[in-house]
Amino acid sequence: MRVLIVDDHQLFSAGVAPLVARELEAEVHCEGSCEAALRHLDGGHGYDLVLMDLELPGVSGIEGVSLVRAKLPAARIVAVTSHVEPLVRDAVMKRGACAYVRKVEPLPVLMRVLRDAMLRGQVTTATVTPGALPITARQREVLLQVAQGKSNKVIARQLDMSENTVRNHVAAVLDALGVSNRHEATQAAGRLGLM
Repeated sequence: MRVLIVDDHQLFSAGVAPLVARELEAEVHCEGSCEAALRHLDGGHGYDLVLMDLELPGVSGIEGVSLVRAKLPAARIVAVTSHVEPLVRDAVMKRGACAYVRKVEPLPVLMRVLRDAMLRGQVTTATVTPGALPITARQREVLLQVAQGKSNKVIARQLDMSENTVRNHVAAVLDALGVSNRHEATQAAGRLGLM
């Protein structure tokens, strides 16, 4: 079995990689960004399992799940993140992840999820009905800024968060609302009373 870990925190990768290699009897490769992982995959490398951090420099992990899924359609993708927002989880699941694990979970929990992902394929399912989705207060703040035409950089500065976090919030809201761009998100949010 071959496992790809995509995480910009070397401490996390260095700690998890040997455990995964031992417990799953797997060959493990690590990359620090989505772009680096995609270049690696372009080299013809195949993987059975991918652990994808969501807060990556450059291309976010939410977008990365879709991109990796396109290159590895048969692989199991597990999102490993510190996010707890349901919208982020749902967005990742809709893009092709089969499980979602928080980094605060004990390592045995992570290993159980990875084994289940390989054995059963789908550990966590997410069926999203856009009109019924709750929008967190933080996501509503981001959405209000988006509706005013502000860029991710400006939003990040005004709301005191990283650009990656803003990107993840925007991507999650777009997926939750079932739309493809910011203008449509603003219109859908208005119709649903989320503004």
